[in-house]
Amino acid sequence: MEVTDKKQIDALVSLLADEDPKINAMVIEHLLDRGRQAMEPLRMAAENADPRLRLRARSIMQRIVLDEVESELAEMSQLSDEEFDLERSCLVLVKLEDPDLDPSAVTRPLDELAASIAPRLQGVDLPADQVRIVNQVLYREYGLTGNSRNYYDPENAFLHRVLERRTGIPVTLAAVHLLVAKRLGLPFYGVGLPSNFLVRYTEPGSEEIFVDPFLGGKLLSWRDCVQYLTSAGYYRHDAYISHSTARDMIVRVLRHLMVVFQKQHDNTMSSRLGRFADLLQQRARAR
Repeated sequence: MEVTDKKQIDALVSLLADEDPKINAMVIEHLLDRGRQAMEPLRMAAENADPRLRLRARSIMQRIVLDEVESELAEMSQLSDEEFDLERSCLVLVKLEDPDLDPSAVTRPLDELAASIAPRLQGVDLPADQVRIVNQVLYREYGLTGNSRNYYDPENAFLHRVLERRTGIPVTLAAVHLLVAKRLGLPFYGVGLPSNFLVRYTEPGSEEIFVDPFLGGKLLSWRDCVQYLTSAGYYRHDAYISHSTARDMIVRVLRHLMVVFQKQHDNTMSSRLGRFADLLQQRARAR
């Protein structure tokens, strides 16, 4: 950023404490237009002794991040389901929690998990054995499991936090499983059941194997899934036990975060997240 630009942004930020509504609206508009360039001065203002300045700075920072995430999701929404990338979209969502996160905070642990599994798969051809090896590393050694104690902790929805804490909600744990499996070339797919999310190993000519990431990699059969659906009052089994796309998974994460922020009485955040989810779903239906 040039010195002149920095001085202009600093001047705008200093005006955030002004009580004149017209001046305040003008300042907010200009800072939003500056986007990322305004983030560092706003961070400093967010720690200012003036509570009014702190509140306004934090609000604008949130809007800048939300606008950036919406722009990226809007771009991705134009992609086909085959082009819509799970890892890229997860990296977009983590900006909601940490706008400046280095992507390697997600990619490195995924790479390391895949690297630790790969040698154990050499010479292993049976699907059941491949599933067992992946489960051994992800759920026994690495320790992935569902966060049933704090299910609505927002950190459960962000992949870097899931990898860091080794716990999350069904869909984000499934995302870890799928992204590691993709690195290994294994045929795992997501399955979005009501109130749960599984991964399924599908290989032509072999029996399908389902894994429940939230329950620490518990193995399930098709019959187990049907029983789960029937007991919950769902009878169109084939419609639910089908492959979920990466887009479906991101929409599911966004819908979960909507509930999280509703519980925190943050209606602004919840409303924006709902808009993101609708954006992805509407574009999918329009294709």
